[in-house]
Amino acid sequence: MTETPISDYIVKKTMKEIECMLSKVLKQQVMNRVLYALAPIMVFSIYLFGWRVLVVLAIANLFAYITEHLFVHKKKGGKVSMAAFVTASLYALSLPPTI
Repeated sequence: MTETPISDYIVKKTMKEIECMLSKVLKQQVMNRVLYALAPIMVFSIYLFGWRVLVVLAIANLFAYITEHLFVHKKKGGKVSMAAFVTASLYALSLPPTI
């Protein structure tokens, strides 16, 4: 029997964790459309101000997910709303790029 390399194990475990995290997100069509509309603005702001904008966006969305999860995890069927990601993205785009 052949053993899988450790990198394959890490990739599979990471993918399972991402799938688990995404299953806890409430899918909302309108909020997805807003995020799709923000995508060109995000790309253009990265072009103008550099990769730091991407880091600010990632951190803002991460903390929005964590905060939303803390508030809804005890509810029955509580899932994180896509509105949290819209709010975090708008907040991150309104911050100065030199943060």
